[in-house]
Amino acid sequence: MIKGVESAKLKIARAWEHLAELREVARDYTDEEIHKLSLNSEGQEVVEITRDPPARISVLVGEIVYQVRSALDHLTYEIVEANQTSISLPTNWVRDCEFPLGLKAPIDKATAQPYSLPVPYSVFEKKLPGLTPQAFKFIEALQPYWGQGTSNLLKIVGQLSNIDKHRHLHITIPRISVLRRSVLTDGKRLATSRGGYTSGSVIEPSEIAVWGGIEKTETEYHPYVTFAEPTVEYGPSTMEVQEILKICLEHVEDVIIPGFDDLLHDRIPGTR
Repeated sequence: MIKGVESAKLKIARAWEHLAELREVARDYTDEEIHKLSLNSEGQEVVEITRDPPARISVLVGEIVYQVRSALDHLTYEIVEANQTSISLPTNWVRDCEFPLGLKAPIDKATAQPYSLPVPYSVFEKKLPGLTPQAFKFIEALQPYWGQGTSNLLKIVGQLSNIDKHRHLHITIPRISVLRRSVLTDGKRLATSRGGYTSGSVIEPSEIAVWGGIEKTETEYHPYVTFAEPTVEYGPSTMEVQEILKICLEHVEDVIIPGFDDLLHDRIPGTR
């Protein structure tokens, strides 16, 4: 039976295949003329995006996030099944076993307030019985409620997973970035880039103008696709869909899977 670390690796490999397809779909979309420019009554340049991203992008996002979420569960199942503390595992542990993906710190029933971090061992005991202190420390440190580093990326995974499983396909929108390359009269070359323009946005004038003496400027408009989920925080609202997913996959592949492998071989994660 292929399970745990090996099955997680296979799932992440599959997610990379989906990501390659997503890149192609996004590139085909953004390579077309999907925007046009006009001047408003005040003489300002306004961008209009004429076509929404294909639904295939949202479907592929869901497939990638599913593989990541499932890989985390496979890793957790193997670490509990290994029972390194040699306890008597509960009869129905398999039913409850899953990687905890707490978007917010759990509530302490005794005080009705969120636990101070790190949360106590007992918080994970039902879903993850028999964890060694080292395994508990590693898994708890990955929790999204920490909101930094890998934890922040798993918060994105958790939010995207909840949307795709329970609500609807992910909402994506096109944005435009503007790249300007200028040559000054003294021969200097300068470039500026600004992104985040949505349909109907006024394009800000060139910041290079403050340098004065511009001989010529070339302007390029580059469309890209981002998430537009109001419940998804941090980077996804500004970064390209494929780039935020790439970072998530890299962290699972380079940090989380090796960490579980270390735990299963009684090593401190990250010390190999």
